[in-house]
Amino acid sequence: MGSDSNFCGKVESDPNSDPNSDPNSESDPNSESRNFPFPVRVTTGEVLWELGIEPASSLADAQARLLHDNIAYLPTGVLAPGLPQLLACRPLPGVPSSAHSLAKLIHPFGGDGYRVVSVAHPNHLARIREFLAVTRANALLLHGTEGEPFANPCRQPLLEHFAAGAGTVCNEADPEMPADMPQLPATRDAATTAAWIAQALSGEQPLPPPIVAQLGCCLIGARRQAPAAENPRDSHLDPYVDP
Repeated sequence: MGSDSNFCGKVESDPNSDPNSDPNSESDPNSESRNFPFPVRVTTGEVLWELGIEPASSLADAQARLLHDNIAYLPTGVLAPGLPQLLACRPLPGVPSSAHSLAKLIHPFGGDGYRVVSVAHPNHLARIREFLAVTRANALLLHGTEGEPFANPCRQPLLEHFAAGAGTVCNEADPEMPADMPQLPATRDAATTAAWIAQALSGEQPLPPPIVAQLGCCLIGARRQAPAAENPRDSHLDPYVDP
């Protein structure tokens, strides 16, 4: 996460008001193309590494970590060996393809699970909303931040909960910065972000209200699935066939 001047200082734009906007593009209107001061994104994998969470080496390793630590980071190449090659096929350098949208929809569990599905552009919400409904998904849908499935810490996005494909609003969008917005780190490198997360988990740092709202929606969604999988071993990682 960045500081107020990084995340919070950006002005959200309506993509429909931009004559050069492509609704089919995967570009994020909140990303580097809008003069973000840091040219390179920090990935979840890098932050998790700084937190001492190393990538799982296999599906069995990831399953063991889920059962023991309640968290696992599984690279796409381990989950589906052919996926990295598919994701590398881009129409233009630096521009994600539709494969990136499909990858975000992967359901890695053989049993019940609750996915957090994000889109890079608000124009994609309608299409993904329809997909989640048709596939009777259990998921949380939102417009993500910097390519990652978390709410913008300074502007509350719409959070939509899906239970067996039926969608409801879990939290309304609010474009205004929360009045009780806590101070965020001045830089967003992996080490600084990991240190802030560790402090937040220990209660030393307050969480931004949009992140609290997202966590609350995830808890609601996960609890609704609990009766179908009271034993954590009922939900297991499901290997994918190499395309």
